[in-house]
Amino acid sequence: MNVTSGGGRTYIFDCETLFAFAVGTEMGDGPVFLTFAPWAAQPPSQPWGLNFFVPRSIPVIAVVGKQNHWWHTAAIWQLADVVRKHVASRPLILYGTSLGAYGALHLRNAFDAAYGFAIAPQVSVSPEVASGDGRWLKDRALIELQFDELSNLRMQRATCCVFLDPFDASDRYQYELHSPIDKLDSPGGIALVPIPHFTHGAAIHLARSKLIAPLLVEAARGRFPDVSEVRPQFGEAYKLVPKPFFNYLRRSEKILERDVALFRQHLDASTTFDYEAAYMASEVFLKLEDRHEAMKWSDRSIVRVLEQYGRISSDAACKHLRTLKRARGIEAARAWWEPLDNVHKSAAAEAFYRKYIIV
Repeated sequence: MNVTSGGGRTYIFDCETLFAFAVGTEMGDGPVFLTFAPWAAQPPSQPWGLNFFVPRSIPVIAVVGKQNHWWHTAAIWQLADVVRKHVASRPLILYGTSLGAYGALHLRNAFDAAYGFAIAPQVSVSPEVASGDGRWLKDRALIELQFDELSNLRMQRATCCVFLDPFDASDRYQYELHSPIDKLDSPGGIALVPIPHFTHGAAIHLARSKLIAPLLVEAARGRFPDVSEVRPQFGEAYKLVPKPFFNYLRRSEKILERDVALFRQHLDASTTFDYEAAYMASEVFLKLEDRHEAMKWSDRSIVRVLEQYGRISSDAACKHLRTLKRARGIEAARAWWEPLDNVHKSAAAEAFYRKYIIV
């Protein structure tokens, strides 16, 4: 299939499980990025990276799954053949985050890639191999694996620069299915760049840090990063972006005056926060013994989670309950929790309430 539609997109592949289109690949003879779309609550998800590559006239092929199959579909091998023919001898760079990063990690050989960038990837989605990861279980249970994940990863040839928060329990667990977290270079061309405190949703914060953009632009020019030189730039990158910095502060044993000043700068300079950033800010205020601000930000977290998902998630509920208890007492926590509709009361949050709040 080779049909051009609006926006300069040339569709090069379409089937029941995925589709792919190219933008700008008819120009030049340099590297081409191939991006894998991330997980979606209601697939297909949005193509990954177009807002970065297209304005910079960087040629890109976007691959989008019609299901959350982590690219375990027979069509992936057909797509690889189409892509290799489409780019001919031009170097191909794979790029993605989370589910998309899984593709960049595992499919470098299939696409004969020259390099890869993977943000917060999974190593395995097998319910048996990755039994310690409780995320996306419904989707993962439906996957028919196309390859043995661990052995496949070890056989990959091209270097893949992996950005990952070593303090994110699930992402660390996934990485250590392949290699210890303190081993920065591991089999399969994996070159780890630790990004402390960035959480699993690291991609948006890396973009805001403005540190990853130069690496992608240079790669588009055929100059792939020396990861050993790149790593130091990211060690304290959490200070550049609100949510990772809030995450750092809430975990700190002691908050220094200079950190308080930077914390307030981030609060003043930012206009939007997701629910996690809001409850992280609340926890920082609790450490600073400012109960009024802690409650204000915890309330904001509940508003935001309802706006984002239409219900109160387990983690948001547990954080809010804990803040209510510390700032206003047990009765305030009880008065908020008990009237809630069951839509908002997960089993995990109910267990937390009974074990830690009303005691």
